Amino acid sequence: MIAIKEISVKKLGITFFFACLVIFGIYKFDIFFDKNKTHINKVLTCASQARPTPSGVKQASKQDYIKSIENLLVDYTIDNDIKKTVKNFLQKTIKETVNVSNIYDHSGSAGFSGDLIFFIKDNLEKPILVVKFFRKPFDLGGNFIKELAGYQVTSKMNTKNLQLVSAKAIGKCNVSGQDYGLLALSFASGSNMKDLMFKTLSMSKDSHERAVLIPIIQKAFEKLGTGISEFHQAHIEKKAYLYPAIIETARSDFDFVIKQFAKRNSNLNIQKIRSYFEDLVKRIKKVKITRNIIHGDAHLGNFMYAKDTKALSMLDFDSLCSLVDQTGTPLWSASFDFMYILESLVTFKKRGLTEKEFTTFKKAFIKGYGNTPTEVKQEFFCFMSRLKTMLWLLDAEKNFPEMFKNNKLNIVLESCLTDLQNPKGLLKDFI
Repeated sequence: MIAIKEISVKKLGITFFFACLVIFGIYKFDIFFDKNKTHINKVLTCASQARPTPSGVKQASKQDYIKSIENLLVDYTIDNDIKKTVKNFLQKTIKETVNVSNIYDHSGSAGFSGDLIFFIKDNLEKPILVVKFFRKPFDLGGNFIKELAGYQVTSKMNTKNLQLVSAKAIGKCNVSGQDYGLLALSFASGSNMKDLMFKTLSMSKDSHERAVLIPIIQKAFEKLGTGISEFHQAHIEKKAYLYPAIIETARSDFDFVIKQFAKRNSNLNIQKIRSYFEDLVKRIKKVKITRNIIHGDAHLGNFMYAKDTKALSMLDFDSLCSLVDQTGTPLWSASFDFMYILESLVTFKKRGLTEKEFTTFKKAFIKGYGNTPTEVKQEFFCFMSRLKTMLWLLDAEKNFPEMFKNNKLNIVLESCLTDLQNPKGLLKDFI
C-alpha cells in the first residue's frame, strides 16, 4: 500500500514538473510574440511619420524617421542567398520553420514594381505566408516605407466582410549587393479578381466554362461592394469641401496626360478638354464631401475572392498612406475607390467582356456597395480614375513594352485616347 502511494506521488511530481515546463514554454512563446508585435508597432509608427503626405512633417524629420526604421530592423541575410534569407527571417521572427523547397518565387504578381514576392507553403503545399522584398527600402517615398505606413493605418481597423492582410514580421537584408526591406504578410486565400477576369476573356464567349464562371464572378463583385463599403465606413470624418491636395493631384495628372496624348494626336482638341476639366473642378469645389479612409489603388488585382468560403481579402496598402494626415485622419472621398473599381471593370470591357457580362458585374458591385455617389462626385472621380489609368498605361508602355503589348494594353490606351476626345461621355459606362 505504501509502495503504491510512493509511485502515485512520483507520478504526480513528474506530471507537475512537465506541466510547469509546458506553462513556461507557453509563457516564453507569448513573450516572444509580444516582443515581435511590439517591434512591428515601433517600425510601423516610424513609417507613419516618414511617409509621403500632402502636408505635415518636414522632409528632414522624415529622413530621421527612416533612419530610425533602418536601425530598428535586423539584417537576416544568410550566405548571400534569397531563399535561405527568407528561411532565416521567418525562423528568427515568428518561429516558423520553413524548408527552402517550400519557398516559391511569385515575383510575377508584383506587376511593374520590380519588387520580389515569395509564397511560403507548408508540407501539404498549402500557402501560409507571403514574404515581400522591397528594393531601395530606405528611400524617401519608396514603396517599403509607404507600404509599412499603410499597414499602420489598417492595423487599427476591423472589418467583418473584408479581410485585411496583416504584417507578421519586418526586417532587412542585402543579397548580391542589393539592399532589401523584408515584410512577412498573412496569406490571402482565393483567386485574384483580375485573374478571374483574364480567365473569363481566355474562354470562348459561348462556352459552357465561361457560362459557369460568370455567376461566381458576379458573387465576387457583390462581395467586393459590401466589403469595400464597410472599409469606407470604418473611419468617417465630418463633411467638408474637397481637400486642396486632391485638386492639385488631379490638375497635375491632367496636365501630364494631356501633354503626352497631344503628341499622339495632333487633332486632339486640348482647349475643349481643358475647359471641361476646369468646369468640373469648379463644380466639385462647391460640394461638401464625407472624408473616408480609402484604399487609393482599388483595381481588381488588389482583391482576392475565395468562392468556397465567400471570403474577400484586400491587398497592398502603399497608396493608402498618402491619403490620410499625420494623425491618421482621412482626407479623401470613398467615391474615388468606388469609381476606380468601376474603371478597372471598364478596362476589361475594352479587352473583350460582353455588354451583358459588364452590366452584370457592375450591377452586382453597386448592389453590394448599397449606394452610389452623387452625380458631380461620379463625374469628378470618374475623370480622376481615368487619368490614373492613363498614367499607368503610359508608364507600362514606356518601361514594359513587351508586357504592354501581350496584355492588349495598347488597345485600352487607344480606346482611352478616343474617350478623352469626348470627356462628357466618360460616365456612360460607369453608372
